[in-house]
Amino acid sequence: MPRLPQIRLRTFFFLILCAAVGLAIGTSPNDAAVPSFTILGVKNAKLDWHYALLSAASVAVIAGLCKEIAQLSNWQPPGGVDGRPLFFAKQFAVLWRGAICGLLTVCLVTALLIAQRVVKLPETETYFSYAPFPYAVWVMCLIVVLSVSVARLGQLNLTKDKPRRETALWIVGLPLAAVMLLDVSLVHSLVHIATAGIERAQPERYQRHGAFPDQRAEGFQTFWFSTAATGFVVLGSASLMYLNRRRKLTLSKKLYAILAFALSLLVTFAFIAWYYAFEFQRISPDLAGVGVGSNAAEWLAGSILAATVTTIGAYRLTVSDSRTISIPFNIGNEHKRLSTYESARCLLIFAAAVVLYVDAVLRAYLNLTRGWFWSPRTAEVLVGMVRDPSVMLLLAILLLSVQIALMRWRRRDEPTAWVIAAIEPQWFFWNWITLAALACVAIPTIAAFLFLFWLGPWYLYRF
Repeated sequence: MPRLPQIRLRTFFFLILCAAVGLAIGTSPNDAAVPSFTILGVKNAKLDWHYALLSAASVAVIAGLCKEIAQLSNWQPPGGVDGRPLFFAKQFAVLWRGAICGLLTVCLVTALLIAQRVVKLPETETYFSYAPFPYAVWVMCLIVVLSVSVARLGQLNLTKDKPRRETALWIVGLPLAAVMLLDVSLVHSLVHIATAGIERAQPERYQRHGAFPDQRAEGFQTFWFSTAATGFVVLGSASLMYLNRRRKLTLSKKLYAILAFALSLLVTFAFIAWYYAFEFQRISPDLAGVGVGSNAAEWLAGSILAATVTTIGAYRLTVSDSRTISIPFNIGNEHKRLSTYESARCLLIFAAAVVLYVDAVLRAYLNLTRGWFWSPRTAEVLVGMVRDPSVMLLLAILLLSVQIALMRWRRRDEPTAWVIAAIEPQWFFWNWITLAALACVAIPTIAAFLFLFWLGPWYLYRF
């Protein structure tokens, strides 16, 4: 008689917990629902399978991270090596996992309150399919966790393959990011063109003198100034990367890179001070009068995302030195087991959540009730979805899940040990501070460039 698969009682209760959280967050009141349809005591309910599956998988991520925190806390650096960088690396690994667990918990609780209409998100001026908080932060946390899993599972790959993969990623990622950012700034440029047209349609005595100047008559000078400032942002980024790659050089040999980085900060700061204080008021007074136009939730989400990206960048720059010591982190038989969020079931849930989201968006835009079929309109909607940063975040989850599944299949008979890369504390904090300073000037500079791009020389080739 064949033996039935055994499931531990703890695993059974954990699956029930994941399902309960998913159904609670995915269920929300719906006035248009059939009155007899009730879920979890909610009458006239609507079940969003995308959020239900994403919530259930997020609980598995939190459980897996908590287990990793406990394992890391019990690990001690081996003797015979400099323990200070490894001890800091251990503390960093524990802290970022704890921070992700906290953020995911806050996002899940907030999503539950929103789904049950206990709280309501403030109105926003953005046109993303995902609200920045809690949904964008939620998805970004999942991307960070899955990316770390991909890096850990791929640590045994030959190093000669790594440069080619990174080069391919940059070749594909940079143009895609440029298209998304330009598409986001298009709305503001359309509003500017509309307000400028209204201004010119008024009698001359009612027009504001000097407002909405002709960019072509001025030689697009503001656009070229923003282009030069963006170039200095690139110079600052390249200088920072050079300093980390050549950190063992003497101060005299690194002086030019330090001066280039400082110059990039000064030039970009001078540009944004001049542009937002004077020039923006002159070329688009109506948009300048509105200000940033963001609410507290968007500021919170933006701060969290900026801090996350800065921390990741500081870590990557700090461990970029090839002489960094990496110590295998073996924790007995535990390293032979899958992390909770690396199991086939959890990866399948991630993939299903993304597929269901894309299907729901297609059906909504195409006005279909049961399903969608391929047509020119379908292609148009898909292209529009690719330009949406929120959709790209979800597609990143899908690609990372597929990549992890393939890695686990190829190494199904191999234990995967963790690797703790030594981190020099002083370099990490220096990189974090410099990256934060660069981001503070780079974000408004690039925002100005993206807005002025649509008002720049491209007008000459519009028709």
